[in-house]
This record gives sequence, structure tokens and C-alpha cells, in this order.
Amino acid sequence: MAVLLSEEKGCPSALEIIAGTKQVIEKSVQDEYWQRLSLVLSSGDNKITSLEGESCSICRQPADEFETFVLQLEALLRGEKAKVNFEPSEPSFEINLERSRRAGIKVEAWIDAGNAKTGFYTWDAAGVRFFTTEDNLAEFINSLRREF
Repeated sequence: MAVLLSEEKGCPSALEIIAGTKQVIEKSVQDEYWQRLSLVLSSGDNKITSLEGESCSICRQPADEFETFVLQLEALLRGEKAKVNFEPSEPSFEINLERSRRAGIKVEAWIDAGNAKTGFYTWDAAGVRFFTTEDNLAEFINSLRREF
């Protein structure tokens, strides 16, 4: 699992992405590959978890949404981008990172309540937001590369 930790040590927050199975969906023109994953959002003693059974999906082929996300995170870390907004084609969640004026990186992650539970996308969501460091982001990127 890949975990992005907050800079706060006294009451830490985190975004956790857990790799799940890959699934092949055959189409008439070409194959699509999707990967399941689970999210855990925590802040202090509070925790929000996507439905068990790997309820979130990201497309890996023909367009690899996850690779694009990781490349954008790397560009943010290098200072080539000021923000990253990631919402996959199957919109069960959204992750946003942005360089802060006060230093550090602001992280916001949301699990869409409707899509995650019923399969229908809504704007109802539960989430977490926190600040993180470049070192924490670098470790998160390395974990994502290892896990996915």
C-alpha cells in the first residue's frame, strides 16, 4: 500500500491507496484493462474507507490513468507543475495536490459517496485535506511505483 502522510505529527492525516486486482474488459475494437483499488482517508482518529472489495477502478489500458497520475506527481515534486488534479474515468474518487504559498503541499482527497456505493456518480463526498512535505510526497511516489 502507498501512504501519503501529512506533515502534522501530533494529529496526523493520511491518504492510502491499496492496489487491487486487474480486470480485462474485452471490447469490439480493443481490450480495456482496469485495476481495482481501495482508498483509506484518515485524519487523527477519524477514518474513511472506500467499500471493501476494491470498489474504485482506474483504467490502465488503452490510456494508463495511473501512470499519468504518477508522472504528474513527479512533475509537481520537481517544481514543473503547481498542482495536480486526478479524477479517473470511473469517478469514485478525486485527489488534488497543490503547492502552498506558505510552503509545503496541500492535499485533498475525496471518495464519492454515490458512485462508490451505487455505481451512480454524485457530488456527495467524504474526504480529507492536509499539508505534506516534499519528502513525504517522494516516498509516496516511490510506493506507488512499487505497488502498481
